[in-house]
Amino acid sequence: MTQKNNQRYNMRIIKILIILTTVLIFFSAINCGTDDGNDTATRGEVIYYCPMHPEVQSNKPGVCPICHMDLVIQGSDNEMEEHLDGVVSMSDNKLILANISTVKVVKEKLSNFITSYSYLDFAEENRKLITTRFNGRIEKLFVDKTGEYVKRGEPLFEIYSPDLVQAQNDYLIALGNKESLRLISNTENKSENTLIKSARNKLHLFGITDAQITKLEETGEAQLTSTYHSPINGTVIEKKIQEGMYVNEGSVVYDIADLSTLWNISEVFENDLGQIK
Repeated sequence: MTQKNNQRYNMRIIKILIILTTVLIFFSAINCGTDDGNDTATRGEVIYYCPMHPEVQSNKPGVCPICHMDLVIQGSDNEMEEHLDGVVSMSDNKLILANISTVKVVKEKLSNFITSYSYLDFAEENRKLITTRFNGRIEKLFVDKTGEYVKRGEPLFEIYSPDLVQAQNDYLIALGNKESLRLISNTENKSENTLIKSARNKLHLFGITDAQITKLEETGEAQLTSTYHSPINGTVIEKKIQEGMYVNEGSVVYDIADLSTLWNISEVFENDLGQIK
């Protein structure tokens, strides 16, 4: 009896040990799984994906083979939105795709900006077209480049004209007739004075200055050419003549403008006019 009881007792001990061993192995396995999960969470394995093609994923940074966008961290946007209620978070790539720009919040005076097409133009009162006063041929150019700056009174070009030569000779003849009449009768004829005045006015219309007329009186010889001088200070915007070219009365030969003052001409919508000062 005693031997049988001992055997039963030993068997019971063995069964208990087997059960305890099984339980220990089970809980050890659970703990190991939990530790592995914790290790994985601790390591924080990162998955990268393409926002435009979510099926493209990688465990390292890169670009999408389809659209070539930079891969972003999976879940980063969602986690941020969970912590910040009412806040929409977007990656840099998403901001670019959505054409969204951001600025830092600062304290400043609000103002409304109007964008419009505009261009610079010359002030009308500072622009001068140089035209010829008679038919002729350009003999010499003193200013022969567009963009060249000229001062008032500076010579521009020299021109030959038979009409100008004839006008000078008419003036010299009128002066000669007056002098001859004075020597003969020792009197002055009003009609001769009228002829002289008329011939002198014609020279003025041709652009001949008083100084040039005085020189004509002193020399008694008609000048074959006449020199045009600039009436303003400015820059040559356009030159339309060359040496040897024939021109007609009224032909535009130079376009000169003073660039010290310019107009900024803008095209603005009618509903924006009230905001312009």
